[in-house]
Amino acid sequence: QIFPLLTDHGFNGGVAALALSVLAAAQIFGRFVFGALLDKFPTPKVGITLLLSCALGLALLFWGASIPAVLCGGMLLGFGAGAELEVGAFYTSRYFGMKNFAQLYGYVFGSYIIGYSLAQYLMAASHDASGSYFNAIMAALGALAASGVMIALLGPYAFMPPPEEETGTEIGRAHV
Repeated sequence: QIFPLLTDHGFNGGVAALALSVLAAAQIFGRFVFGALLDKFPTPKVGITLLLSCALGLALLFWGASIPAVLCGGMLLGFGAGAELEVGAFYTSRYFGMKNFAQLYGYVFGSYIIGYSLAQYLMAASHDASGSYFNAIMAALGALAASGVMIALLGPYAFMPPPEEETGTEIGRAHV
């Protein structure tokens, strides 16, 4: 819905396409960055950064009045949205362990797909009903805020990988 959102706000198709291209590139970059952050900082609060990036990006896309603002919005939204599934997989492993990981992550991934698909439909339906994306954007920002509060309330990880050996060798490496 980003292309019609931007063209509704008076940006031409070229700017809207460029914003989508920036978003797509940022999604790739976000996967690497959030993967590194999740490995470096043993706290569930890393996910709050992801949500803040998405919220700020979405706000800039909707309220941005200049080309640089909407391009920055696309970058921030893509940066955060690119790592949603990775963060979900990581949290699943840290809170539920690996015993039934495939099944549990299947539920996480399935929920994500249903939510993503439903959100696309509801954004379009909201626009059709009101002539604006305002209500849909406000609902999305509210959902991001609620998700941030829920992550902030998470306790420490229940399952942590064993620490590396004192010699600095990798876990599972055979000793000769």
